[in-house]
Amino acid sequence: RQPKESDLLPLYKHAVDGIIILGSYGDLSWTDAFKDLPIARVGHGTHPNLKLSIGVDERDAMRKIFHYIKKDLKKSTVAFAGRGLPAHKNRLRFASEMAKSMGFDMRILEPSNMDKDFESGSEIARNLLNSGKKLPEVIVCATDMIAMGIVKKFCENDVRIPEDVAIIGFDDIPEASNYNPSITSFRQPIKAYAKACFDAVTDDTPVPSSEKILEGDLLIRKSTL
Repeated sequence: RQPKESDLLPLYKHAVDGIIILGSYGDLSWTDAFKDLPIARVGHGTHPNLKLSIGVDERDAMRKIFHYIKKDLKKSTVAFAGRGLPAHKNRLRFASEMAKSMGFDMRILEPSNMDKDFESGSEIARNLLNSGKKLPEVIVCATDMIAMGIVKKFCENDVRIPEDVAIIGFDDIPEASNYNPSITSFRQPIKAYAKACFDAVTDDTPVPSSEKILEGDLLIRKSTL
C-alpha cells in the first residue's frame, strides 16, 4: 500500500491531471508531492490531500448480514474470520456491534498471519477444525477470498456447506459467484464509487476534503442457501 519512488515515476513522467487511489487507510504522505492535483480514494480514511474519500457503509453492511442470519437463516452461533488488516478490523468492529445488538454471542476466530486472503481462510479453517470445538453455524468473513479459502478447506474435510456451516463473504468479487458453492457476499457499489471519483478529479472547482459512505447489497447464494 506504500508506493516506492519508482512506482510514482510514471505520475511525474506523464504529467497526470488527477489521481485515484484504491485502498483504505495507510500512509498517504507520498501525496504531498501532488498537492496541486485533485486526488480521490476508493476506501476509508481521510487525509488533507484527498478531495474525496468514498467507501461502503460498513455498519449498514453488517446490519444487513446479521439481520439475514437471524431472520432468514434462523441461526444463533456465529463466528468472524479475518486478518489483522485495518480494513478487516473495521469490519470486525461493526460485526461485533451488530452481533451484540441482535443478541448473538459472536466468536472471533484467530486472525491469520498469512500474506494472502485465500491462504488465510484455509489456515483459519484448519485451526478451527483442529481446535476440537464445535463448529459455528455461520462464519462471516472479512473478504470473499477468505470465505473461499475456508470453503475449500472445509470441503476437503467433509464439512458440508451450507448444511453444516453457512459461509458469508464480503466484496462480491467476480470469483464469488463462480465458486462451488457460490459465495453469499456483500456487494459494494463499485460503479457509484467510480463515478464519484472521476467526477471529483475532473471537476476543477476547489472544495473541502470530504468523506462519503454508500450502502451496498447482500447477494444470497448457495454458501448459505
